Amino acid sequence: MTTPAQLANETLAAKLDRCVMCGMCSQHCPTYRLTANENESPRGRIALIAALSAGQIKADVSTQTRVQTHLEHCTGCRACEDY
Repeated sequence: MTTPAQLANETLAAKLDRCVMCGMCSQHCPTYRLTANENESPRGRIALIAALSAGQIKADVSTQTRVQTHLEHCTGCRACEDY
């Protein structure tokens, strides 16, 4: 029997897999253009979420603060979605 948490992780994994990590979106991301920090790019944010979901990054307080900061810097402009 699949638990709700397992189902949520499977759904998240399917959504994360839609990105092929090509990097075409980065040049259109205002926060990446400003900082040149891969964590501030759309694929960087997706990689952070995937790593947290897979347990590759520990979900402790300091990590959560750093990851949350990168996620919150997204302006929501959605310019990355066309690529």
